[in-house]
Amino acid sequence: MKKISVIGATLLGATVLCAAPISLHLFQDKGMSLSVDKAQAYIPAGTPCKQAAKLAVPTDRKARHALKHECKQAWKAQKKAA
Repeated sequence: MKKISVIGATLLGATVLCAAPISLHLFQDKGMSLSVDKAQAYIPAGTPCKQAAKLAVPTDRKARHALKHECKQAWKAQKKAA
């Protein structure tokens, strides 16, 4: 019974590490580190902020609004610098 529990725990751990956006890193000086991976979307230049936000975050309205606002601020800063 103990052997089945160990195998089950191993399979569960492997499934979680494969399905979740996390990475396990090994360092010689620090030991192990667990980090959450972040997705990055690259939007072609010239795409309006509203459309770019909709492409990047199609389901989360609050995140889409924040991304659109951030895009507009970056566009204004770029225009001011030029």
